[in-house]
Amino acid sequence: MRLSFVLLLLGSCLPELEPPLVPGNPLIDYDGDGFLGKDECDDDDDTVHPQATEVCDGKDTDCNGIIDDVSEVPHWYVDDDGDGFGLEAANPPEGCDAPDPSGWASNDLDCDDSNKAINPATAEVYYDGVDQDCDGDTEWDKDGDGYECSSEVDTDCSGDDCDDSDTGIHPGLPEFWYDGIDRNCDGANDFDRDGDGAECAAEVHKGCAGDDCVDSDTGIGPSRLEIWYDGVDQNCDDADDFDRDGDGFRCHPLAVDPNCPDSGLDCVDTDGTINPGQDEIWYDGVDQNCDHRNDFDRDGDGAVCSSDVNVACPDTGGDCHDSDTGIGPHLQEQWYDGQDRNCDGANDYDQDGDGFECDGDVHLECASHDGSDCVDFDGGQYIAAELINPSAFETWYDGVDQNCDDWSDFDQDQDGHDCDGTVIADCGGHQGDDCNDTDKSIHGGRVETWYDGKDESCHGRSDFDQDGDGWECDGKVHAECVGHEGDDCLDFGVAKIQYGGDTGITAYEINPGASDRWYDNCDQNCDGANDFDQDGEYLPDEVAIPD
Repeated sequence: MRLSFVLLLLGSCLPELEPPLVPGNPLIDYDGDGFLGKDECDDDDDTVHPQATEVCDGKDTDCNGIIDDVSEVPHWYVDDDGDGFGLEAANPPEGCDAPDPSGWASNDLDCDDSNKAINPATAEVYYDGVDQDCDGDTEWDKDGDGYECSSEVDTDCSGDDCDDSDTGIHPGLPEFWYDGIDRNCDGANDFDRDGDGAECAAEVHKGCAGDDCVDSDTGIGPSRLEIWYDGVDQNCDDADDFDRDGDGFRCHPLAVDPNCPDSGLDCVDTDGTINPGQDEIWYDGVDQNCDHRNDFDRDGDGAVCSSDVNVACPDTGGDCHDSDTGIGPHLQEQWYDGQDRNCDGANDYDQDGDGFECDGDVHLECASHDGSDCVDFDGGQYIAAELINPSAFETWYDGVDQNCDDWSDFDQDQDGHDCDGTVIADCGGHQGDDCNDTDKSIHGGRVETWYDGKDESCHGRSDFDQDGDGWECDGKVHAECVGHEGDDCLDFGVAKIQYGGDTGITAYEINPGASDRWYDNCDQNCDGANDFDQDGEYLPDEVAIPD
């Protein structure tokens, strides 16, 4: 009992045992073709089983009980060259076995049974005129794209396929530009799409290495003539089409071309030395800095420069100082500032144009100027200031110093005393003290020299009436008055009175018109009578002398 239990335990631990490999065992697939038992007619051949296709091999391949019952019975074709490929025949013999052991082939694929090197198994040698592989295809179309090879592929070719090894290359295909392949075999440079003779530049395609910047337009290329200001770089020089002279400034739409951008400032786009960045060179007729100003009007005051400024200035120019807007022929002159503001060429210190500069000591406007013209403008006071200057002829007593000698116009003899208008008619009532303005030895305040016939001191009375009593001296009495026929017996000095209590009497009181005082030993009335003989009966011893 105990033994049986042990065996039971051992039996539960043993692996499952397969059927023993006994020949003919229907439970085993000896050839491993998946069929066994009654369905397998040959379990030693894995090509024989119910699902195999019957072939001519002398076996019942499909296990249907009939040997070589093929659905398609092979046909046999003559194979004279023994290359395994026969020629096509109209009624070839058929059967699983060839009519003879040799000289036959089970196919009719040979196109030349006289040459064993020509058959479908042979590699084709193109362009020799021989169909080595008997595929029937043209010898001149290796890639089979329908286009025969061109002479550039082989010298014997006469087609137009430029690459007969690539079906993606032949005439009629769209060209893929810039890949280095002539896909349509037109012979054109693959890097010259527009055919202008210039290869494309890198800016057109990364594969390009030429210098044609637009390879789709024959009018654009490095050999083309540039047409400026149309926005197209015809010659591919990469220059700004609106900067012809290449100075960095675009052309001005009004000065150069209407197609130029509004922001353009270059007024002459064919000269790199003319643009807004240049320094202006005045008076050469060229607007270097394109500011559109008159090249002969540097200060911009509207007046063209004169030849005094630059010899190149036009003859019609009148601006004598073209760097100062405060000077020009259109301006009013400001006299005595040292500048010719109206450019008339006149001396700025000679307003009246008489050739003499103003005297700063006389003219406040001309202050400090060392001139000699005492009247350089009339200011409404003078009729003609140009007639007043050091060379002018002096017209006396008109109140104008015509010759600018700084003498009073009423002191012709320049003795320092103006004429007396009550004495000199030409002096026009001027209140001076010079009674004779042509003789500087005669004027008021001068010490009188009596009895010379001149009124040196302009006292206004007779030079022979020193005492001013209205009676001229008697030359028979006065030695100083010798020869003068007057009546005054005492014309100067004081007469000494001997009697009567007076110590003396002035000459003014002694003249023919005076009343004589008798007995004072003084002939007051100059009658020459004895002062002690009042009745005219001369009795010297009896004269009574008054107390």
